Amino acid sequence: MDHGYDLVEVQLPALITVVKEINDPRLPSFKAKLRAKSATIPVYALADLGLDENQVGFKGSYTRVVKVFPPPARGNGNP
Repeated sequence: MDHGYDLVEVQLPALITVVKEINDPRLPSFKAKLRAKSATIPVYALADLGLDENQVGFKGSYTRVVKVFPPPARGNGNP
């Protein structure tokens, strides 16, 4: 917050959003860029995480897409 900070307690799952002006991003140094380029990123399989295929992906999702449609036209080409 502009004046300091706010402490908020919520039950999970929760969605927290911020405005894009929340932070000035730092640019990585040349050394950090080289280190990132050669870093190895671990890849985990379901068995590594102790998960069943029915717990992840489409089968494990609690949400379902019911309908997908474009927004209605506004007419006259005005946004």
